[in-house]
Amino acid sequence: MSVHNSYTTGIALSQENIFKEMVELYTPKLLPVLYAITKCMHTAEDILQDSFLKLWSRREDMTYDNPGGWLYRVATHEAYKHLKKSQVFKRGRSFKSG
Repeated sequence: MSVHNSYTTGIALSQENIFKEMVELYTPKLLPVLYAITKCMHTAEDILQDSFLKLWSRREDMTYDNPGGWLYRVATHEAYKHLKKSQVFKRGRSFKSG
C-alpha cells in the first residue's frame, strides 16, 4: 500500500493520528507556496487551516489516490480566490473614495 493510499484509508476511517501526520508532512510544503501567493503569513496560515478542515470534513467521501495533491489544489485555489477578492475590494474602495 502506498503512502497516499494509507493516508486516504486512514482519513476515511477517521484516524486522527493519520490526519495529524498529514498536517505535519504537508504544512512545511504548502505554507511557503501559499505565502508566496498571498504575501501574508497570517492569510497563508488561515487558508492552509481551512484546506485541512475541508479535507477532514470530506474524509468519508474521499475516492482519490493522492490527498496531498488534492490538498495542494484546494489550498492554492483558495489563495488565488482570496487574492482576487482582496484586489476587487481594493479597487472598489479606491473607486468610491476617488
